[in-house]
Amino acid sequence: MTATEQKWAERVAGWRESGLTSEKFCEGREFSADGLRHWAHKLGQTKPRRPKRKPKIAIARVVTAPATAPTKPPASAREAVDRSIAIELEGARIVVRPGFDRATLAALIDVLGGAR
Repeated sequence: MTATEQKWAERVAGWRESGLTSEKFCEGREFSADGLRHWAHKLGQTKPRRPKRKPKIAIARVVTAPATAPTKPPASAREAVDRSIAIELEGARIVVRPGFDRATLAALIDVLGGAR
């Protein structure tokens, strides 16, 4: 490392340790914020940027009940078989039966997901 690189490496390290912006750190000094950022980049000491926050994604757990018997029930009993599904979302349980209204279910899931 050359003397110039060493000098700038010390300046960049001081800046990083200070926690100040490059402009504030350079106030009253013999070098500019642009020069400091240039050398930080050139020396590979750029400050890592904060990752963008990813939106939270609500996860729904779908639970289906197994058929009561492995064989097909007689026609009279078919209507008695529970064909509903249960959705668990954010600590709430929603039971959805055949013929449900999709718009109502979607609105309910939106409300539960927004209640975090």
